[in-house]
This record gives sequence, structure tokens and C-alpha cells, in this order.
Amino acid sequence: MIIFDQTYRETLVSLLLSIMSSYTSSSEFRPLTDTFADIAWKVWNIIETQDPERTKKISWTGQMLGNIIIILLKASRIDDAFQILKKLLQSPLDILGVPDIDALKLFLDCSVERNNAVMSLVCFN
Repeated sequence: MIIFDQTYRETLVSLLLSIMSSYTSSSEFRPLTDTFADIAWKVWNIIETQDPERTKKISWTGQMLGNIIIILLKASRIDDAFQILKKLLQSPLDILGVPDIDALKLFLDCSVERNNAVMSLVCFN
């Protein structure tokens, strides 16, 4: 998707993130988790820096952002996942829907596990 510049196709981005988030939880695919996290982070950066004048802009959905959070947390990239959560909290009107409760629960579990009170409190505010 990134190589062929297909990140402007919302259905493909959503499907890709959904597939990657479901396979990161399987221990059989553990070697792919870091690669999936890199891909998800690149997609995030491409969409966040898209040209505002573009006629066909991608709008984030809660499901897409929740899948990115899951992928990043499974790769132990909690700081990157925190950036996604900040986006959810700072601009809730720009995001369609809400992420799955599993993504938020995983974020909370990871922040409690790392004794990070600030990140833990973000989930409750």
C-alpha cells in the first residue's frame, strides 16, 4: 500500500489495519508484529500529513485508530500508541465512531504494567 501509494483508499487502509491487528495477537505471527507496527505507523504519518487541499482526504474512524493502537501496543511501542490516543481525545469530532473497547483496555493494561500513571489516567478522563 505504501509503495504503490494506495494509502488514500480508505477501505483498503481500514482492511489492512484490521487484518494486521488480528494477526498481531497470535504468537505464531510474532516475528511480523514489529513489521506490522512499522507499516501502521507509516500509514498513520502519511494520513496525518496528507495535503489539506486534496479532494479525496481520508477521515479516521475509531475502528482504524483502535487497530493502530493494538498493533503498536503488541509491538511494545506504547509512546506511539499514546500519540494515537491523544488524537482520539483532542479531536473527537473529526473521528467517525469509537475504537473497540479491547484497544482501550489493552492500552490501560500496558500503561498500568509500566507503572505510568499519566497514561493510565488518560484512559479515565
